Amino acid sequence: MGSLLQNVQHILFNVMTISGKECGEPPEVTNSTIDVNEGTLFGDRISYSCDVGYESLGGNLTRICTEDGIWSGRMPVCSSEFCF
Repeated sequence: MGSLLQNVQHILFNVMTISGKECGEPPEVTNSTIDVNEGTLFGDRISYSCDVGYESLGGNLTRICTEDGIWSGRMPVCSSEFCF
């Protein structure tokens, strides 16, 4: 019975460790705003919106805090819609 209890405790410890992983403040992207919808812990997601007059030219507008403590995907790039 002790072995089962130890296994359950080990599993709970691992879940608590992963679920408490902090990604920190998301990086700022020029010409955009960040909506930290849920927070900055494992599983939380953030959304970037390009400012008026700018559009996304790559990267991910939505990123998720991973179990490694980093934001998923690539930083978005917001660039002017108008080329002169």
